[in-house]
Amino acid sequence: MWITLGRYVINEILKIGSLCTGYGGLDMAVEAYFGAETAWVSEIDKYACKVIDARINKPNIGNLKIVNWVQVEPVDIITAGY
Repeated sequence: MWITLGRYVINEILKIGSLCTGYGGLDMAVEAYFGAETAWVSEIDKYACKVIDARINKPNIGNLKIVNWVQVEPVDIITAGY
């Protein structure tokens, strides 16, 4: 897939990291717009986590304040639903 970002053309699938994911609506929009793929999410609300598990099926790294960021997969795009 070729993605055009301004004057840059990218020939790879962009990876998304999602902070305070909620139900994942912002991530779905970014995936659709950029042809990207969510690599991981960060959510602690137990009800939102159930929706994420059913809808996104990607690793949930948990609380973003205490996660060891060295161990988290690098991404191209960060989304945040504060």
